[in-house]
Amino acid sequence: QTREWLARQHWSLADFEDAVETDLLRERVARSVTANRVEPHFAAFPEDYARIRLRQIVTEFEGLALELRQQLVEEGADFAELARQHSLAASAAVGGELGWLCRAQLPADIANAVFATEEGEVSPCCPADDGFHLYLVEAVSPPELDQPTSLLIRRQLFNDWLRERMAEVRIDLSWIETLHGAG
Repeated sequence: QTREWLARQHWSLADFEDAVETDLLRERVARSVTANRVEPHFAAFPEDYARIRLRQIVTEFEGLALELRQQLVEEGADFAELARQHSLAASAAVGGELGWLCRAQLPADIANAVFATEEGEVSPCCPADDGFHLYLVEAVSPPELDQPTSLLIRRQLFNDWLRERMAEVRIDLSWIETLHGAG
């Protein structure tokens, strides 16, 4: 089964081993870089880690989003069914289900809209780069520093650290001009 899966992925066993080794090394470096920083970060920004369970519908046109919202709010239409029928998002196949997300995982304007919406209610229409979004707020949970939240914070801190390191890197490509000029 493993060989069949690797063939479908167009990977050799060596490719797979390299990918696993890279992931393990990345995780080891991330743990080292973020050691003793996860809890203080959570303590400084607890509201970023409040959780919300959402479903979404994404439409191309605001008029359609507003019409669907009216069907949901005033007529009691089934959100999952409307998501399957009308949503452009990949989540349409599963009734718009996004699962649990932390506030920090959402764009600020969408986070503000959905966290201001009561459980069981539909958010106002939220414009975004990819269309107009409606969200069903299924549940809200207060911030908690559990394993998934710790992992999210570790990834954020590590990515920030990587961005800082990359900003410090200067690549000198002047030698290319020398080669090009010599040709």
